[in-house]
Amino acid sequence: MLALFFCLTYSLHMLPAAEQPNIIVLLADDLGYGELGCQGNPQIPTPNIDSLARDGIRFTQAYVTAPNCSPSRAGLLTGRIPTRFGYEFNPIGARNEDPGTGLPAGEQTIAELLHDQGYTTGLIGKWHLGGAADYHPFRHGFDEFFGFMHEGHYFVPPPYQGVTTMLRRKSLPGGERGRWLIKNLVYSTHMGYDEPDYDANNPLIRGGQPVNDTAYLTDAFTREAVSFIDRHQDKPFFLYLAYNAVHTHYR
Repeated sequence: MLALFFCLTYSLHMLPAAEQPNIIVLLADDLGYGELGCQGNPQIPTPNIDSLARDGIRFTQAYVTAPNCSPSRAGLLTGRIPTRFGYEFNPIGARNEDPGTGLPAGEQTIAELLHDQGYTTGLIGKWHLGGAADYHPFRHGFDEFFGFMHEGHYFVPPPYQGVTTMLRRKSLPGGERGRWLIKNLVYSTHMGYDEPDYDANNPLIRGGQPVNDTAYLTDAFTREAVSFIDRHQDKPFFLYLAYNAVHTHYR
């Protein structure tokens, strides 16, 4: 699938602008292959995704390039196995700020390829390919960015009204280990140590500046995607819409 995708980009320069197709990539975070209606799951309604599968083409033997989040995104955007360029690990917590951790500048992304063919390129949602300035999406071929840089983000800000949110702790009340639920909070010791909230040093960003957006995050990303399409519908565009749903921390 990735090979076909990248072959397409190399052929686009032969087309006049009016015939260059707009491209939208929708990415669901940590969505298991068996969790969709089109895959036979009767428990979780997924009508919109099912309609894409029904009316489009299904790649039933396509696989991600890594079992963890950041390397698999690197593989998706570059079309290369991340092991080939030494990107095999998942930066979490403070490692998101590591100036030496991120998608290497020498790796060419699909956004860069399309940008060089005259496309307007946008990323909305989760990046997780380096939190330092050297790895900003603008330096990997994207013209516009609205989202967050690190591995996760809460769906609503504190006090987390209307959702259930997990916080990572070293121990539970009474010195227990496992998970402890009270009202809309889950304390979990699965990491074995305290870890700051997902939002710590990880604000929502428009371009290069933090923004205060209190909308439910999936709705906010969808709103921004619709705006991008409306503003650029008269020119060839590439939109990478990387939702953080259905990934934790819960909804």
